[in-house]
Amino acid sequence: MKVRLKRTDKDYYGVGEYILPVVEAAAKYDQFIQILCEILNTFDTFSEDIVNKVKKTLELEKYKINEGDETVKEDYKLFANRLETFYWHVVDYEFAEEVKKFDQDLYQEKRLYHTDYRLGRYRGILFEVLIDALVKNRYQGNGKRYATGCTIRINGCPILAQYGFGNSRHKETLDVAGWDERMQYGEFYECKVNPKRFENPNYHFFMEIKKALDADSRVKYILALVSADSTRNLKAQKECLEEEDTDCNIDFELIGREGIFGISQYVISEIA
Repeated sequence: MKVRLKRTDKDYYGVGEYILPVVEAAAKYDQFIQILCEILNTFDTFSEDIVNKVKKTLELEKYKINEGDETVKEDYKLFANRLETFYWHVVDYEFAEEVKKFDQDLYQEKRLYHTDYRLGRYRGILFEVLIDALVKNRYQGNGKRYATGCTIRINGCPILAQYGFGNSRHKETLDVAGWDERMQYGEFYECKVNPKRFENPNYHFFMEIKKALDADSRVKYILALVSADSTRNLKAQKECLEEEDTDCNIDFELIGREGIFGISQYVISEIA
């Protein structure tokens, strides 16, 4: 089976400056990832004192960190400072102006002039970049393909799910995907901070991916919804969609914040 991945999502201002530093600090520890997920879930709406609330919460969280390990304490301090900085900039007017300069069309299309919309979009990007960081190192080298915000072609056929009146709209991009041609093994992740944002079109897109991959019995893969919320809430959202639409009836993995660190531990030769 031949799988081709092509990035089509647009780039956003500030990813290198304000998002990657948070991810680099958080990805070292399971506990930091879970704290990051809790913060992203809790502080999802703008308020005048949002940065102070984030800071106070992180100061409380630090007491859960192993006080006997100086390295972990210092790493946590760095992580907390970077996460505060992220929130500080994203809700700031000057940051909005930089976003506008970077891509005015995207600024208007995604309504990034509204602080709530900007905060929501950048929280989502941060979470996607976290999952990206945990997966991408497995897909470097000959015969391996990797992309984020990408379309998928399997044996030359584009994978998409049509929806809406008259099939006028379609879902065709996935947040994180990797493929190892030699091993005939792939990983396919949709990332949602809030699992309720995983909706009917996302489910049907998963169905199309699964159908195409299952056409070749040699292929092994992980197809997963990964969220900053608990696995229990992911399961509830999946069941809700299945009750509303009887066509939604496939198995795929649900990875809540408790299991995210484990993504970094996968080894292709073992899972394939």
